[in-house]
Amino acid sequence: MDYKRNSIWDVEIDTFMPLETRFRNLHDSGVEYVYIYPYGERGMYIQDYIEKRFSFKKVICVDEKLNKYNKNILTLEELKYELKNIDINKAKVILSSDNPEIFMELRLYIGDFLPVEMIMDVYWRNPLELDKDRRIASLAQAARQIYRNNVAGSIAEVGVYQGEFAKYLNMLFPRKKLFLFDTFSGFKESMVVNEDDKKQTDRWIDLLKDTSVDMVLSKLPYKEQAVIYKGVFPDTVKGIDETFSFVNLDIDLYEATYSGLNYFWNRLNAGGYIFVHDFEQWVGVTKAVTQFCKENNIGYVILPDCITACLAKPL
Repeated sequence: MDYKRNSIWDVEIDTFMPLETRFRNLHDSGVEYVYIYPYGERGMYIQDYIEKRFSFKKVICVDEKLNKYNKNILTLEELKYELKNIDINKAKVILSSDNPEIFMELRLYIGDFLPVEMIMDVYWRNPLELDKDRRIASLAQAARQIYRNNVAGSIAEVGVYQGEFAKYLNMLFPRKKLFLFDTFSGFKESMVVNEDDKKQTDRWIDLLKDTSVDMVLSKLPYKEQAVIYKGVFPDTVKGIDETFSFVNLDIDLYEATYSGLNYFWNRLNAGGYIFVHDFEQWVGVTKAVTQFCKENNIGYVILPDCITACLAKPL
């Protein structure tokens, strides 16, 4: 099978081979210069592994931070300069980090410097795709598809609470603007207008208040990308002129969920996703999703966490 990568998010055909075989093929293909980026614990392991088994002309480490302490370690700018003086067909840059907190940012960053053909990703799958939290794993898999299909648009979450899911949204989409909608003070009685919602919210109408904007922002690794809209949704979307590639609705109420689906679906770019949490957990949420999908002839699927519905905009 002939497989051509279109982006760093695509999987090379040799990804499934043992590491020994992958590096052997690299060596036998005529590659002479191997650059390892970044040079953390994994990078050290890969350098040691390569140097003990193969006779590449050079095995060089690249790391922006460690260059300050060891000038034998290159920065990416220095790497770009060095590549001007060698045959790039004989050079390969190996991505060595599987740290989920910087996984996406590293791959986006190196894509600014190098053509994808030069890059070999040892850990092509984000560890979050295998996370024991199945909703997080599904989110990471959706993120991969959004990157592979180059889906434009910002990210949004309605119903942020303490920011746990928002943290992963920010982590997986470090260069996309993150719109966060919440009262940050729990539910207000005026928000509960549907009879189905009243049956379930009476016992926790005064809960979910143990949060704040500062608490949420403190959890975001790229907080400069976050835009906070404090207040009752959908009133808070007035004046926003934006399209989206991913939206998470975690509102628990029929009216707000139904409004959210109508608002965001029309602004969701082709290839984008909407997750709706608490499907079949709360009657109002189930009603909102099924009603919206029937009205618009849209399908949905339940994610492996068993309580999140996923709607996908066709490419």
